[in-house]
Amino acid sequence: MRASAEHTPTLTDADLVAERAARHPDSADALVLTAHLVTHPAGSGQNAAVRRHARALLDAATALPQDERPSEVQKLSRALVNAGDIDAATRG
Repeated sequence: MRASAEHTPTLTDADLVAERAARHPDSADALVLTAHLVTHPAGSGQNAAVRRHARALLDAATALPQDERPSEVQKLSRALVNAGDIDAATRG
């Protein structure tokens, strides 16, 4: 597995991936993917845009009724807090 990971190209459009994920606040996969993008920035200079889309996703996900809100909201909230978005601690 490691050998194949070494040959995997660096993600160059992390902001576009995060933007697309932000359209799916009810998706556990979108929340986990976006948390990963925040936690492991691609170093492509798009980190601010990724965090902006991540925050929009977090806001939309926490606006869902409690019974429709994926539990992965906590992962995204924690990733944003660790990235310096302290206000995200009040969400999720």
